Amino acid sequence: MYKLMLDGQISVGSPLTLAITTAGFNINSPCYEQYEFAKKILSGVVEKESLFIYIAEMDEDDDIWDYKNWAKANPLLLWNEDNSYNMEKVKDMSEKAIDAKEKGGQELINFMTKSLNVWVKYSGAGYVDLDKFKECESDLTLEDFKGQECILGIDLSSGGDLTSIALVFKFGDYYYIYSHSFMPILRLEEHEKTDEAPYRMWARQGYLTLTEGVFGLKTDYKYIISHLKKLIEDYNLVITACGYDGHNANAFLADLDFLNCDLVEIVQSAKSLNDATVDLQLSIQALQVKYDKHNDLLKWSFANAKTTQNSFGEIKVMKETNTARIDVVYSVIDAWKLAMAIDNTERYNAETDIEEWLEIMKEKGGEKDGNN
Repeated sequence: MYKLMLDGQISVGSPLTLAITTAGFNINSPCYEQYEFAKKILSGVVEKESLFIYIAEMDEDDDIWDYKNWAKANPLLLWNEDNSYNMEKVKDMSEKAIDAKEKGGQELINFMTKSLNVWVKYSGAGYVDLDKFKECESDLTLEDFKGQECILGIDLSSGGDLTSIALVFKFGDYYYIYSHSFMPILRLEEHEKTDEAPYRMWARQGYLTLTEGVFGLKTDYKYIISHLKKLIEDYNLVITACGYDGHNANAFLADLDFLNCDLVEIVQSAKSLNDATVDLQLSIQALQVKYDKHNDLLKWSFANAKTTQNSFGEIKVMKETNTARIDVVYSVIDAWKLAMAIDNTERYNAETDIEEWLEIMKEKGGEKDGNN
């Protein structure tokens, strides 16, 4: 239709065509094709002086949950004339953001496309091959990793939902994943009905703690901290790094100083998480991941995880519905991202050491030849 309208004005002097749209989730559409063309013009790859382009969008690596970034995609809505933020409108949009993050699926897609002007490709495909994931089951428990180094991942809920922590241990060519989750005790019955999940049984089995603090209705951050401290003490663990989702973490961070390690905010964007998400997926496929075979809460969370793709082909996990909780997966990926970074650093250092050793041997060989 757009092309027909342009062609229909071929005989008109100084024709003017206006096209206004927001992003969507069909990257095979004419709109996305025009968007890509416009980006090439703006970057100077293509020259077309007859086309005026204005795209209000966030930068590629921006955190989609930071309201300061929302203004880039909504300048008329969120900026006042004096360049200050319109906090009333920010509050309205924040409510949409909370719904999108908690419910996931179509709610998240709608928020990203219509509120943030981000092109999204939603595949709805399962994150892991469940048959392969089952093969990763192990008799190993945290007891087998006493005194070991590990990386911590934390996913905090915004209210009274599931909060999860994960520990990632490397042993040889394998990784062991430990997870534990928390839920306010007075939200238990509600979530058992809405999520259709046996939380009570998982609590009895020791994979979920039902917290009573903050009136048993909200996430008890202080209890989670005390649980972490006891875990580290009981198993003599050494936390080398901690990755966390910055959303809802402000009141929590100061209490993590006892870890004595780097605290790294993990930006929850496809660009930021793609490498870790793909690497964990491939590691599971290669059976390099091990976990406690009795941890059904972890299994359930991975079974719920779907993948979504941005317009650059980068992926992240998401839940299809608001009750298909994947908090454990989020915490594992936060830790996995740091594990990858540490592995890459160690690999680089090892390669550098080898190169230096070879150079020394070469020099020594030259000296020997010279002496002869």
